[in-house]
Amino acid sequence: MDVFRDQNSQSMEKLAQQVKVNNESFNDTTLCDIFLDNHDLPRFLNQTKNEVLIRNALIYLMFSDGIPILYYGTEQGFIGNNSNQTLHLGEP
Repeated sequence: MDVFRDQNSQSMEKLAQQVKVNNESFNDTTLCDIFLDNHDLPRFLNQTKNEVLIRNALIYLMFSDGIPILYYGTEQGFIGNNSNQTLHLGEP
């Protein structure tokens, strides 16, 4: 989903190619999980501050084939670059 991180570095054609590869590789793509970020990767908002890109990415996440996985904090705009940052805003 790099196409949503930086609108200048990736094209929608690359996303379309990946969707095609997935459709050819898996019998049922509706059973695959799809996510923007997780505990092993920097948060999506750490890579881009463009609100339009994050909204487009979330829309794609919810409406594409697969099971959407929303990593906790993404919906609140957390921007940590690893799993230990901004998990608990009230703790030091």
